[in-house]
Order: sequence, then C-alpha cells, then structure tokens
Amino acid sequence: MVQGGIVSRKVLIVDDEPLMCELFSEILQDEGYQTFCANGAQAALECLKEEAIDLLLSDIKMPEMDGFQLAAKVAESYPHIKIQLMSAYSSTGHENLVSPELHQQMLSKPVDPNKLLLRIKQLLN
Repeated sequence: MVQGGIVSRKVLIVDDEPLMCELFSEILQDEGYQTFCANGAQAALECLKEEAIDLLLSDIKMPEMDGFQLAAKVAESYPHIKIQLMSAYSSTGHENLVSPELHQQMLSKPVDPNKLLLRIKQLLN
C-alpha cells in the first residue's frame, strides 16, 4: 500500500482479545500503517509465512504460546522483523527467551496511543 508516495509499513498485531486487536489496528491505520491481526501465536506464525511484515506487536499473556515464546521464534526465523511486546502483567516465566532490551522496552497495558506510535516509529526508522 502506498500513501503519499511512501510505501506503508506492515504491522502484525497479536492479541487473544479481538477488541484490543481492533483498537491497535485502528490507531496504526490512522497513521498510515497496514495492519494484520492474529488472535494468537499460531495464527501469527501463519501470517508471517504469507506477508512481509515489518513489525510484530504482540501481547505477552496468551494461551498456548506466550508473547515471549512467539518473539523468540520470530527473532530466530525472521531476524529482520522488529518486535514490540506489551502486557498488563509483568511476568509469565519466559522472559529469558528474549533479549533484556526487548523485555525492558515492553509497553504496559493499557497502552497510551501516543507512546505506542512513538515506539513503533522509533523501531521502524
């Protein structure tokens, strides 16, 4: 997708709460990002096989595979994809699977839309 002569960046949003996915998608689309939503890690991994994603925005607490586990798989298989994690919780026990920097940069829910947009711009620039 092209907006104003610039190819929009693709963001995959992963959250098992559909309303959260929709909210983040609207916020990002309003800023020109192309978004994809996945309701869990397995759906996210399937999407990554089909789409050239620039950034993964993932919740931490999800059934089956948490966000730390997903981030580790994405970092290994798709090292070019930037990753931003977010959570209402501080820990799930799998923090050791990701870099300390990724853990430290985690956004706390509820996420301030301006803080989210600023962080995504930083990651993609």
